[in-house]
Amino acid sequence: MSKNPFISKLTRMALARPRLAIFFSLLFSLLPCLFLPQLKQDFSYRGFYSPDNKYIKNYNEFVKEFSGDDTLALYFESDQSIFTPKTIEKIKDLTERLETYPNVIKVTSLTNYVHIHSEEDDIVIQDFIPEENSLTQNYLRERAKIAKEDRILPGYLISPDQMASTIILKLRPSLDKTIDYTPTIKELEELQKELYESFIYVDLVGSPLVSYHFQNLSIGDLTLILPLFFLFVAFVIFYLFRQFSFIWITTTVLCLSIVTTFSFAAITGIQYNNIVGAIPIILLAISIADCIHFFSVFNKKRKVIIDHEAAVSEALQHVLFPTFLTSFSTCIGFLSLSISEILPIQGLGVLGAFGTLWAWLLTLFLAAPLTKLLNFKRKEEKSFVENLNFHPLVDFIDRFKLLIFSFIILLTGAFTYIASLNTVDSDPLYYIPTDHPFRVATLKMEEKIGGVQGIELVLDSKQAEGIYDPEFATKVEEFVEWLEKRPAYTKVLSYTKTIKQVNQYMDRGSEESYRLPTIREKLAQLMFFYELSLPMGNSITDSVNLKKSRVRITGMWNLHNSYSILKEFDEIRDQLKKLNLKGHIRGKMPIFHNMNNYVVNTFFTSIISAIVLISLMMVVIFRSFKVGLISLFPNVFPLLWGGGFLMILGKNIDMGTVVVCAICMGIAVDDTIHFLSSYAKRSIPGVSTKEAIKLTLEDVGIPLCSTTLILVSGFLFFILGDFVPNRNLGIMTAFILSTALLMDIVFLPTILLLFSKQKEIITE
Repeated sequence: MSKNPFISKLTRMALARPRLAIFFSLLFSLLPCLFLPQLKQDFSYRGFYSPDNKYIKNYNEFVKEFSGDDTLALYFESDQSIFTPKTIEKIKDLTERLETYPNVIKVTSLTNYVHIHSEEDDIVIQDFIPEENSLTQNYLRERAKIAKEDRILPGYLISPDQMASTIILKLRPSLDKTIDYTPTIKELEELQKELYESFIYVDLVGSPLVSYHFQNLSIGDLTLILPLFFLFVAFVIFYLFRQFSFIWITTTVLCLSIVTTFSFAAITGIQYNNIVGAIPIILLAISIADCIHFFSVFNKKRKVIIDHEAAVSEALQHVLFPTFLTSFSTCIGFLSLSISEILPIQGLGVLGAFGTLWAWLLTLFLAAPLTKLLNFKRKEEKSFVENLNFHPLVDFIDRFKLLIFSFIILLTGAFTYIASLNTVDSDPLYYIPTDHPFRVATLKMEEKIGGVQGIELVLDSKQAEGIYDPEFATKVEEFVEWLEKRPAYTKVLSYTKTIKQVNQYMDRGSEESYRLPTIREKLAQLMFFYELSLPMGNSITDSVNLKKSRVRITGMWNLHNSYSILKEFDEIRDQLKKLNLKGHIRGKMPIFHNMNNYVVNTFFTSIISAIVLISLMMVVIFRSFKVGLISLFPNVFPLLWGGGFLMILGKNIDMGTVVVCAICMGIAVDDTIHFLSSYAKRSIPGVSTKEAIKLTLEDVGIPLCSTTLILVSGFLFFILGDFVPNRNLGIMTAFILSTALLMDIVFLPTILLLFSKQKEIITE
């Protein structure tokens, strides 16, 4: 029996009245499920930050002043020129039809594109294909020629070869809350099926589809992988223990841990998203670790203790303190994520900590009482894993300890150097499989026409009607021309181009007149004339504010990854400074891509704080500063190896890396605590360090190897997923957990053998 009265008391609470313990475990796990329907989900950019975040505030101001930048595009290709009566008629019909779709506030297509031209002495501003015109082939042939020479159309709404086109849908902006565009996307997907009869290729592109497909891919992967993961776990548990009951006990603990944790999320207002979606996997790993440690000790005790209830009691007391320490240390690791300014990572930290403690409580008050009630028969035969003998391994380590120590230190140094070469980067498009229709369509449209999304800039003249100041307008145009020369941009839209076009056709289309007037009044008159002449349903308010003091510049580009986009942001700021222009980068791009700074801060702050706190906990628990120092190595080295391996794979540091570190840090610490807790009991006067390590590995070696085998093999199932971050999660977690086991059963004994000098270094 345990000498610790608190442990003995907890054991009695769990086992004295097992049915009551089971009842309350089920009650407190299932009662919160009443709130589960209230669990909200948010896969959009707003779900990453709190409402008072500066990027969210800036975006809200941008939406109020210029409307939003959420757009979808219906992209299609024809096997001939799109300037045929049948195709143009179809585009006109689609333009009118799409205006009735939910959340759509404006539709821009080839047919209703605002075209500025002159007819004899008059300037005309009207739809490119007016309603009243008959669509004869001669008329469309003339339109095709005009479209080819237009300064805006090619690379915006049609391809240069005029065999592909796009219809752009501007969506209702989301102000202060997230708008669900799913109904709009669903209707567009149905429309897409109809259009295959009219075009050789049709698909949808646009930033709202990124969140939509992230959600579908993430949930689809979990639906496929979780059952496979669990079936494998069930098989291994049965192989290890030859007991079906252990499988459904573990299943019960796992399922209750997950549903109670998500119920807690609903109660506390934490929303479901891609990052929080990793919680089931995390709890699967933690629940398995807790249950296997308990079942392993129980199985061993049952072989030497005749009385079943006594074996359960001895096993629970044996694992209670180490599993509590592992759960507590894992909570520390997760709670270190709660300091992040990224809401999904905050949510992951809080839910990970809660779920970890709940899984431990269920192991204590549900798994152990169930094991007691089931009264398993004694089984003398041992499985293959139970016959593992760690003595030769310890002898080998003792013989080559200096060589092993030097090799691992050198290898860790190499991995650390390789990891330092990596960069923080994320690319939403490349999180989607290469053969996914959305990714294919996006790249195809960029190749044929140009980018559908890009950067939004707001330039400030600093005075009412200041946009008519010739000096300001000239600087804006100079800036626009600078953007157009940069290779990433496929089209730049600006009010200065509109003024230049109106000025040109006021002078009967003279090329020399395609320029900005140098007189303020002339600039204002041209802009006023254009505004009055716009066809019904069009307005300049999405490019010029009401006070005429600020203008919006839209640059469409083919950039996707954060590293390149942030670098472009810096170049733009430098250019604005050179031109003495006051400007701001707005739209959704800064919201998502500036997240990298938060990722870096979260990554290093959370890891360092978790390591420091866990090491201090080790010092306090084991009353030894040396133990705190020793525990650093098997916990930090796997992460350094993982960082190097990440670079070798050609992957960058992103939010998924934070999730991987959170999972691996928790499990690596768990294994270290189990090892050191057992070693503390064996490291007594009269027992050599080598013998204490052998006894320790006899005690915890099999559970450590078993849990690592299950988790590594299980996480490798994620390679079957479609969502690229899930694949990376599987590969990286499997590698780091394998490394963590190597550190715990090889490197940790090596350190103890090298530096203990046969003296006791740990006191229980």
